[in-house]
Amino acid sequence: MAFSILFLQEGLLAIEGLLSLRQDFPLIWKVIKENKDLDLPAHKVMVATVRCEEIANQKFKQLVHDEKKLSSSLSGPVEALLETGAKDTWASIRKLLNRETKVAVSEFSTAFLSWTMKRLSK
Repeated sequence: MAFSILFLQEGLLAIEGLLSLRQDFPLIWKVIKENKDLDLPAHKVMVATVRCEEIANQKFKQLVHDEKKLSSSLSGPVEALLETGAKDTWASIRKLLNRETKVAVSEFSTAFLSWTMKRLSK
């Protein structure tokens, strides 16, 4: 969905979607022409805020996905270990948990390093 945000003297007018933008364009353009003193620094802040929210939502979805992935990678093997009832069941579960945790931390570290490098290169 495309987002356009205009900060007008009367306040914030948010227009979502291209169809809405197309329908409201004449009115928006009229307001812009009448209000030549647009607050551009505030506009930049609002655009940055929307972008940060988009990034936060994207990262939260990824976190939920990763949590489900970790849970599914543990549930089957743990269930199998519990069904066997061997003497070393809990030790095996701890090893499995440690291994999966290391994999998750490694993937997170790689993603974070990649993000940091992209950010520093800008």
